[in-house]
Amino acid sequence: MYEKKEIQKLIDNLDIVEVISEYVNLKKSGSGYKGLSPFKEERTPSFSVNPVKNIFFDFSSGVGGNVIKFYQLINDVSFPQAIKELSQKYNIPLKISNFGNKYEINQDKYKEYYKILSDAHEFFKNSIKNDEKALKYMEERGFSPKDIKKFEIGFSLNERDELFKYLIKKNFSEKKILELGLVKRNESGAVYDTFRNRVMFPIYNPQNKIVGFGGRIIEKETDLPKYLNSADSVVFKKGKELFGLKNRGEAIKRKGFAILMEGYLDVLTVKRYGFETAVASLGTAFTEEQASLLKRYTKNIIIAYDNDEAGKNAIIRAGYILKKFDFEIKCLKITENVKDPDEFLRKYGKKKFVETLKKSVDFYNFLFLEFTKNLNIEEITSKRILVKKFKPFFETFENELDKELYIQKLSHEIGIEEKYLRQEFESEKSYTKKDKSNNNYIKKIVLIQRYNIKKKKKIYMMIWKSRRLCIV
Repeated sequence: MYEKKEIQKLIDNLDIVEVISEYVNLKKSGSGYKGLSPFKEERTPSFSVNPVKNIFFDFSSGVGGNVIKFYQLINDVSFPQAIKELSQKYNIPLKISNFGNKYEINQDKYKEYYKILSDAHEFFKNSIKNDEKALKYMEERGFSPKDIKKFEIGFSLNERDELFKYLIKKNFSEKKILELGLVKRNESGAVYDTFRNRVMFPIYNPQNKIVGFGGRIIEKETDLPKYLNSADSVVFKKGKELFGLKNRGEAIKRKGFAILMEGYLDVLTVKRYGFETAVASLGTAFTEEQASLLKRYTKNIIIAYDNDEAGKNAIIRAGYILKKFDFEIKCLKITENVKDPDEFLRKYGKKKFVETLKKSVDFYNFLFLEFTKNLNIEEITSKRILVKKFKPFFETFENELDKELYIQKLSHEIGIEEKYLRQEFESEKSYTKKDKSNNNYIKKIVLIQRYNIKKKKKIYMMIWKSRRLCIV
């Protein structure tokens, strides 16, 4: 895309310390700078920047390189995309080669899909302005017209194919509109809008492109599902995106934590009160892909799900996934008689919500409280049940030190010796790793033996041939 001399020009003109300082708190150390690794959790700074050589190196992960390499890794973008964004951000114009033009055309193959979604969003935003029922519903949820505009909330009309006709008039491909799931085709072949009579929430990817929508029905008595999400498409995968995550998680990186919530309105309500770091999964249970996405921006999570049994069970499932990715997890504990954080904020206000957030409990403590709710831990049977309940928690650990500390904590709280708990919590994963290690060792032995046999055969053949020559 760019010639070597243009790439070098960018590297030479960028201040590597300035670029990296946006993501890492650097401190002067000799002729260079040091900071904590942005790629791996650590307590002792091992990340270094050498402004003379114009390179960085992260000893904890073994990753190093120039300023473009760093930008690629920290923002999870391609090499050409990193060059493009850095040149624009720091106003360093670069010439693009002819090959680059071809490359850009290839990169823009989804351009029409994004344009369709953007125009559909405009249609939804215009539709809510004059719909009294939709405006009243949002008012009941605490959203003023100003809030609706700020959060770009829209409305899908209760008509058969108004959106479809609107998009077709703009000369978009019918095939692509169908592929995005904005419309569907019935058995007789007629096309109809997927979203109807719903408040519409745009779903952005971290690069600020709309990839789908979430729709909330405004009818109170209906058999239709309360929420409806865009189907997976060429630009959207529900299990890989998070609602509320924009601008590559800048707010989350700035604040140092994220609040994980259940629904669109939960996220928008807390954002309305100034909590910018709220995100939610999209109509499905929290996934490992979503955890991996969040890990790019923070290692600290507060799970703030609904205040009911289903919500508590969802906290446990999400917590296990987050623990696999070595997150520091806190869980919101709402003692007031409200169903979710949305209702809590509208009823008690921001100040009390902040106080409740500060009282969020460690994931282990949350589990202990939940697991012991109906148990008498003085009884042997209850101890056995509790240990069994905790097994999935201890199987999630990647960090052995943390696992050991929690085993000590549980041992102290229920009066079972640590060594017996360790035996109980020796995870299947550990055995699998051992088995794999043993298998790899055996494979190596077999390969060495085979190699030796082949080598011996080759030597025997050489001796045999030489003997024949001698005889002749």
